[in-house]
Amino acid sequence: MAFDRDLNNKEQIIDENLSRGVTSRPSTEAAVLKTNSALSYAHLDLLAKAPVAALLPRIEALNVPVHAPIFFQARLNQLLSGHSSELQHEVGMLRQVLTWLGRGGTTEIPTATFYTTADLILIYEVGRLYYLLGYFAAAERIFLGLSQLDHGLTASRLGLGLCKLENSLYDDALHILREVCTSGHYQLPGKCALVALFVNAGELSRAKSLLLELAPELESQAVPGLLRKFWEIFSLRCEGR
Repeated sequence: MAFDRDLNNKEQIIDENLSRGVTSRPSTEAAVLKTNSALSYAHLDLLAKAPVAALLPRIEALNVPVHAPIFFQARLNQLLSGHSSELQHEVGMLRQVLTWLGRGGTTEIPTATFYTTADLILIYEVGRLYYLLGYFAAAERIFLGLSQLDHGLTASRLGLGLCKLENSLYDDALHILREVCTSGHYQLPGKCALVALFVNAGELSRAKSLLLELAPELESQAVPGLLRKFWEIFSLRCEGR
């Protein structure tokens, strides 16, 4: 469908730019995006070579099965009818995902109340796309709800920590990113995110210590090149202070 092709084309442009270290936004988004975050792409030339956004991994291409929005809308209706405050983050997540998908109108009650692996990955990729486009509040709502559902399947906790970091909420970001680093999931990008946090919080000694700790891990050929580039740029930045 045209909608799905547009999503995939937009995502492909962003991922190709990140893989080349290019951080300029797609021209179609330029009019609505701001550059006022703590880690703005325009904030430092160094970050233009090692975008923090590259730390959030892509799991798979953003594909939207026909059933997914229908299930999401039905699940949202079910949650709203129950008036459970304990599930408010899931409600916020679903509302934000459906805002992006723009469809799924139904009053049906789903026959299943669990999310498949494909559903969880789809939700993550929508949140990741919001994040890459600079819509941090929307991305945070998705990652917050998803992190309570996916049991480490996706990098939702990492995404949540990066959203806190973008908003200069360093204490919240530190708590979340430390959890990521000890969770057994996405530990390496989580440690890189901690480096960015320490640098932006002005704690260069802590950033340098973590960079030294990361050096042996980044020598592996299996490590994405962008993480090594991230390490090199932030090492230079710490040496220059």
